[in-house]
Amino acid sequence: MRSLLALRRPVAVVVSAALFGGVALASCTEEKPSTGAPTESLGQTADAVATPCTKDLQGLGAIGAGWFGIRTDGSVWLPASAFHPGNYTSEKVLSLGNDNVALADMDGEALHNCVLKQNGDIWCWGMNQHGQLGTGMVSPSEDAPVKVVGLPMAAKQVAVGIDNTCAVLVNGTVWCWGSNEYGQLGNGQQSNTDVLAPVQATALGSNVDTISIGYWHGCALKAGNVYCWGDNLYGEVGKGAFGGVACGLGATPDCVLTPTQVQSGVQKLSAGGFYTCTILNNSSLTCWGDNFWGQLGLGDTSGRNAPTPVASLGNTLIDVDTAVHATCAIVTGGKVRCWGSQDNGRLGNGVSNANFCGMGGCVLSPVPVSGPLGAVGGATQIRESEGSACVVKSDGHIWCWGGGGFLDGSGATTTPVEVDFCGLPSLDAINPTFGVYTGGTVATLTGDEIHNGATVQFGSTMAANVSIQSNTSAQVTTPNYGFTDTVDVVLTNPDGHQARLLKAFSFTAPPSANQVTPGSGPTSGGQTVTITGMSFLPATTVDFGGVAPTSVTYVDSNTLTVVTPPHAAGAIDVKVTNPGNLTSTLSMAYQYIAPIAVTSADPANGSIEGGTNVKLVGDGFDFSTTVKFDGIDSPSIVNQDAQTIFAATPPHALGAVDIVLTRGDGTSATLKSGFTYDNSTPTGAGGAGVGGSGAGGNGTGGGNSALPGPGNGCYCITAATSTESDGLPPAPLWFVGLVLGGATLARRRAR
Repeated sequence: MRSLLALRRPVAVVVSAALFGGVALASCTEEKPSTGAPTESLGQTADAVATPCTKDLQGLGAIGAGWFGIRTDGSVWLPASAFHPGNYTSEKVLSLGNDNVALADMDGEALHNCVLKQNGDIWCWGMNQHGQLGTGMVSPSEDAPVKVVGLPMAAKQVAVGIDNTCAVLVNGTVWCWGSNEYGQLGNGQQSNTDVLAPVQATALGSNVDTISIGYWHGCALKAGNVYCWGDNLYGEVGKGAFGGVACGLGATPDCVLTPTQVQSGVQKLSAGGFYTCTILNNSSLTCWGDNFWGQLGLGDTSGRNAPTPVASLGNTLIDVDTAVHATCAIVTGGKVRCWGSQDNGRLGNGVSNANFCGMGGCVLSPVPVSGPLGAVGGATQIRESEGSACVVKSDGHIWCWGGGGFLDGSGATTTPVEVDFCGLPSLDAINPTFGVYTGGTVATLTGDEIHNGATVQFGSTMAANVSIQSNTSAQVTTPNYGFTDTVDVVLTNPDGHQARLLKAFSFTAPPSANQVTPGSGPTSGGQTVTITGMSFLPATTVDFGGVAPTSVTYVDSNTLTVVTPPHAAGAIDVKVTNPGNLTSTLSMAYQYIAPIAVTSADPANGSIEGGTNVKLVGDGFDFSTTVKFDGIDSPSIVNQDAQTIFAATPPHALGAVDIVLTRGDGTSATLKSGFTYDNSTPTGAGGAGVGGSGAGGNGTGGGNSALPGPGNGCYCITAATSTESDGLPPAPLWFVGLVLGGATLARRRAR
């Protein structure tokens, strides 16, 4: 609902300094294929500007908020602090890429902006409290561009109002979205409910050429005919009547809800805040609507509700652009004329006067701008924003005046000054993007227009040793920043023009690796392990015993997951390295274990009564390894090393059996028919005891074996330290008992 003040004097919207604190245009919504077949003619080609580097330019909505442009390479440039008054060098918006063909037409005032892509997609950013960004939802604002959804085909033009947006599609139909409180969407309806999906202004049909949007009204140009709709309080729709105050208040709809033809024979259209101007085919100018500041150029401050000729300009018009409180035009010879409010120097006549019209604050009829543009001419196209204006001259250069915030960062001026858009620096990348916070990392900046004498700043700290390699490259040594942080990188040329990369470099601490889990795995690699610690980075690398892992995944600053590479058996160091060659090493942190294998058994045969001590040779043995003869556990196992195990045979029937060795990790190896049971005498049966005091009974054998044979007495053998050359390793413990004529052999498994 409009305030009482707004009913007589449109007031510029004040935007919080916190809004759009930086042009942080990051990753955007996912693009989807557009319907239609856009051609090179997409965009406002009839109004396209053509400087040596400029494809299009527009002023932002608020006084002093700045200007933005598209270069001929398709890149978009915005002030470093969009929508907040101040003078900031425009900088390239990397997230929008280089496929942009036109900026949204803004003849009134708006706090959101849009660009048209080569494929006909529209991307918008800024205020979204009425859904004017076309995302299908309402939000306070969006810093990063978002894609408009819901259009049935590609667009060829886009225009923005204070709280709504409209597009002309490639078939010439008009679709709008956002606030419709004053019928400004042109769909024949009025509602206090925001329209979040594009709706068609069906009364316009197809083949519309261009559109222009004011505060709460819009106009379209189709085959030389002008159609307008929306708020008509000041007669801005031009239908020959003024609207009542009830429009938008839910009472009698004094708004014009359906596009209505108001004029014919028109070649150019511009709908300002609460008024409209057109250039006719005979090059004369007509205007209508709000005239509180003399912005109609008719010599008075009375509003008009129908197209009225600006007779003082005759048939001389080349171009015209409206704002909210003032209007500027180019006439024959490229001379520039302006009229209306002259606060902020917006008329370019050397005067800045914020008083009301009766106190000298207005110029009611067109006057020349100061200097050559007013007297000699040379202008070919004009763009006006609220509080300032810019023209493109025939030599391709841009001249501006008014409230400031121009493309090169120049400030307010009451007379036209040349603006250097083509010479602005840009930054595309920095490599590497990480370095230790104590400084000393050598990094390369790439971009354009990087000049000798440029300085580079990381966050709040100046870089050391800036070396300009070329117009597109500089090498810098990072400063001692003092703590970890991710910062902007800002390059400043000697002329003061800046380029920046937002949140582009991270100052990091040395990594600290604490543990690898699990701590062992196969020599073939392929095991996923977790490394825990502190100060890891997305670019952190890992070394496993001198070999790079198959993959390293950054989980967070305290966790990495790694797939181990193949490596020889043994314990190895694990080294973690952050960018800047900062390392942390865990010594012997991971054990590579060879696959278990068994190649031979010696002896390969023995008594069915068991007790034969068999030497098994292979690889990958450890103290968890078990031995089975045909599925029966060995009663005694001695692990000598990773290649040798001694195992006593259990009793078994005649015949060859498999020997199976199984490690604690579940892996196993089999020696097929590795041992044959026969009727031979048990190795080492009977004989003298070892270290005992009793006789060995009547058993045969004896000699040098530590494995006694059966006897008919009872004896015990203890060999706390055996040095006999019977093939046994040192220090087995044996306990042998003979019970009732039957021999029972028990061997304590040594570990």
